[in-house]
Amino acid sequence: MKYFLFSFAVVFLFGCAAHQVCDSKTQDKEIVQKLYTKRYKESLHERDSLCAQSKKLTADTTQFGKLLRDEKKKLAEQVKEYNELNTIYENLKKSTGEELTKLNETLTKKAAELEEKQKKVDHLEKALADRQATLDNLFASIKKALVDFSPSELTVELKDGKLYVSLLDKLLFKSGSADVEARGVEALQKLASVLKTDESYDISVEGHTDNLPIKTAVYRDNWDLSTYRASSVVRILIDNKIGATRLTSAGKGEFHPIASNDIPEGRSKNRRTEIILVPDLSEIMKLVK
Repeated sequence: MKYFLFSFAVVFLFGCAAHQVCDSKTQDKEIVQKLYTKRYKESLHERDSLCAQSKKLTADTTQFGKLLRDEKKKLAEQVKEYNELNTIYENLKKSTGEELTKLNETLTKKAAELEEKQKKVDHLEKALADRQATLDNLFASIKKALVDFSPSELTVELKDGKLYVSLLDKLLFKSGSADVEARGVEALQKLASVLKTDESYDISVEGHTDNLPIKTAVYRDNWDLSTYRASSVVRILIDNKIGATRLTSAGKGEFHPIASNDIPEGRSKNRRTEIILVPDLSEIMKLVK
């Protein structure tokens, strides 16, 4: 009986211990499983994170690569430009002293030529200014001398660097005649009194008519009449001490009208004798040459 009880006790205790061992193994397995699952999930998360970072780095690398290539291209262009400029600079440095001396001599010569031309231009400007001043004074003197004559008888005008005294036929001539009337002679005498004080002008006398045809025993046409009238005026100026070498006369007929020949007023303006004062340009021409 004692032996039986002892055996039962041993079996009971051994069974309890074995049961406890089995329970412990199950619990350890569950713990390991949980730990493995957690670690696996963490690994997956790390992998996904690393993949995302890799993609981002790849994209950044592509963008920076493009920027780098662009910068390299710009740098290459700048290097090329620098090399070209440097080549030009080096070539200039190789220029000999003889070439530089020759260039300096050429520049000096050109500077002297420019200075001489500038002096000529200054003289020319002064000569033109002096001539214009003389012409203005002459214009004022003639206007004053002929103040007693109305614009319907004569006009005085500056035009194209010349002075024009235009005397209408009603002041100088009767119709179809080349003989100067008394009032016309008076006007020419007063004009001559001014002209003989300044011999720096040549004097051209031009006769003009209207377009109405004329034919007489003395004058075949308007050419004849205008020529004779110009000559009559020239002779009066010579009689009043105007040097003949300063004078020329010409008949223009009806071919240089200043107004319409279709109306009486226009034809009256066209029948005129013009005394044109032409400045002596010899000094100016010398400067130009």
